[in-house]
Amino acid sequence: MHPERCPTPQVVSDTVQQPAFAADTRRVGIRLRDESGMGLIELLIAMVVLNVGLFAVVGVFSSATSAMGRAATISSATAVADRQMEIYRSLKNCAIWLDATTGSPTNTFPTANSGSLYQADTKSYTDLYATPSPAPVTFLDTSLSDTAKGMLAWSTNKTTQVLVVPWNSTIPTFCNPTPGTTPPVSATKAIQTVNGPDGVGYPVYTYIILTLPSGAGYTGAYVKQVTIVVRDPRNTAKILARQTSLFDWTDGS
Repeated sequence: MHPERCPTPQVVSDTVQQPAFAADTRRVGIRLRDESGMGLIELLIAMVVLNVGLFAVVGVFSSATSAMGRAATISSATAVADRQMEIYRSLKNCAIWLDATTGSPTNTFPTANSGSLYQADTKSYTDLYATPSPAPVTFLDTSLSDTAKGMLAWSTNKTTQVLVVPWNSTIPTFCNPTPGTTPPVSATKAIQTVNGPDGVGYPVYTYIILTLPSGAGYTGAYVKQVTIVVRDPRNTAKILARQTSLFDWTDGS
């Protein structure tokens, strides 16, 4: 009797064979022939909307750039006005005046009634303490005699030469030659060009008139009202900065 033999084990591969399918070329052809999607009209509308958005963004940047440029210009003009006013603050009161000498190279007053912007800006030579209300003083006509100039309410190097004006002997114009009493040329010109921190030359108009302030802190004597006006160098009719200060000789300055 023969022993029973065990069957030889069969090795079965773990790899599962998947049936192969051909590419679905029918669907590809259908999609290629499909005309649905974005048409010409839709494309044009999308481009218009995109352009509107882009132009709006460009406009914002352009406006911001212009605003920054204007702010920088005004800032420079203000710095020029500050610097010019500091010159007068560093001087003795008797050295605060404008040159009104006929024929002098530092006499830059425009001819009276010539249509100048200097004379047209009456706000800058308005007596803030005039009664019954603030009003411009008579404009300085440099063609007048020295005596006539001295009678006008302007602080010039002719101011103290007349004995009949109310500010005589109270508004010193000429000083003894001591430090701080000789004004620089830039402090005696009515009109000049001053370079700003941006390197641009700004037209600077200076007005120095005599006024009689009232109220606490004033002694009833005439003082000097200095106004600095800085104009736009690209359009001198436009004022960029204006500063006004009072200089009282009775406080020891």
